[in-house]
Amino acid sequence: MSSSPLISVVMPVYNRLEYVRPAIDALLAQSEQDFELIIINNGSTDDVESFIHGYTSDKIRYDYLPQNHGPGSGYNRGVDLARGRYIAIHDSDDISHPQRLEIQSRFLNDNLHIAAVGCDLKDFTTAPPSAQPINRNKVRVRYDTLHAKAGFLFGHIMVRHPTVMLRADALSRSQLRYDLQYTISMDLDLFLRWSMQVNMASLYVKLVYYRKHGTQQGGSWATAMREEATVRERFWQQICAVQGAVYDDAGRIHDLQQFATFERACAQILQFGLSHPDYNDHSMRLYCSHSLYTHLKRIGGVIQDHSAVYRAYRQSRYMQYAPFLGKLRFLAKHLLQKWCGWVARD
Repeated sequence: MSSSPLISVVMPVYNRLEYVRPAIDALLAQSEQDFELIIINNGSTDDVESFIHGYTSDKIRYDYLPQNHGPGSGYNRGVDLARGRYIAIHDSDDISHPQRLEIQSRFLNDNLHIAAVGCDLKDFTTAPPSAQPINRNKVRVRYDTLHAKAGFLFGHIMVRHPTVMLRADALSRSQLRYDLQYTISMDLDLFLRWSMQVNMASLYVKLVYYRKHGTQQGGSWATAMREEATVRERFWQQICAVQGAVYDDAGRIHDLQQFATFERACAQILQFGLSHPDYNDHSMRLYCSHSLYTHLKRIGGVIQDHSAVYRAYRQSRYMQYAPFLGKLRFLAKHLLQKWCGWVARD
């Protein structure tokens, strides 16, 4: 193996012995073979070390952290050890399509202004889907850099962490690393901060098979919601001085009073983006409307007062890009409630 491979694949492992073999085997069978696989044993208590040492491939580099300080510590260690031009993130329980490294590295080769590229995921529980050949010349972009930057600014996950391949030199220049205070949303925190400095994109092709099981480190849904809300609020406070709590203690926006607070925050974020040369006006207004619409639709399913929700929709100054069918949905429920006393159960 070359001392300067094209790609460094970073794979932290924590007590994933039953899942790590198919993850490693799929990587060793990649169509692009100019890579190293950096496996970080992140304080595992199972026998994963002996298992990994059973591989004879010179592509595998193994490192051990005696204590687990969260998944971010394993990723940081892997990034520090990487020697490749590109760094591909790979979770130890997921499986990559045989052409993942080829397609993503070629995309970065052809698009020098892009620092990181993700792709779509396909969920599975037991057996991964059968991998079909992909014509890389027909792969389309799902989110270009204008949409990705605007989406990240409003706190959306535009590039999925288990799918990302990034330029090592761009990450090094940014001097950013995973923040160890976050155990679930450390990827969202890193990407939100990094999106202020670089361009990202995501491809409209499923190159990663995402395993869903009961031992994932994502924690409970409620814990994940709270941590994601904390990450977003901290980010907004730093970039455009959004003050106070935007979300409730559970990391949600559950009533119209909170929606008004969120709308004020969105107005500040929008104003920041419109005054910043790196952001596109149309994309900014689109994701502002999308954020507001998504939360208002959810509130409509909680409070069951569709007339009030529809009034909030009509009164918002920032809904011009919300879906047209969504407007009809709000109007229909408002009229049914007003005329018939009918309350929809979303």
